[in-house]
Amino acid sequence: MMPLNPPPLPTNAPADERPRPDRPSGPDKPSRAITLVVVAIVVLAAVSLAVFIYIYSQTTSVDGFHGMTVSVRTLGSNWSVEVLGTTGGRTVPAGLYIEVRNPQGFILLNRTSFASLTLANWTTNRALYQDWNPGVAEVSPGDAVLLEIATYPGGCYFAISESGGMLAAGTLR
Repeated sequence: MMPLNPPPLPTNAPADERPRPDRPSGPDKPSRAITLVVVAIVVLAAVSLAVFIYIYSQTTSVDGFHGMTVSVRTLGSNWSVEVLGTTGGRTVPAGLYIEVRNPQGFILLNRTSFASLTLANWTTNRALYQDWNPGVAEVSPGDAVLLEIATYPGGCYFAISESGGMLAAGTLR
């Protein structure tokens, strides 16, 4: 049998274009894999940024969906979700509702009317509606809902609604 010898290298080609036995010929597969990884990272970063912008835009000083603006702050061992402003005549406490979900989306406080958030129901809801304007029947600026931090830890989402739809939403933090 005759031994197989590689073909002679062309001498007139530049050194960097000559085939090399230690380098596979054909497309550079490692660079394709790197490109795919980079593209995947860029897409993941873009999606993460979009989610962050969506969540952040609804948490800091939560602008109302239909004219209610609220603010979230800590007050002792509670969160205070305070009404900063409303447009038009707002509903009485019996017609406004709050719902709280944990970061995974599980309901911690079912949709409950502000009127039901009383001291008598504190042990059940761990939430309390404070009417800072008792002379005004409607929920108005200064009114707040207190939510116990131990029951509703940071990162939970809240939504305030009425029969006509969502008024405000945000994150407890």
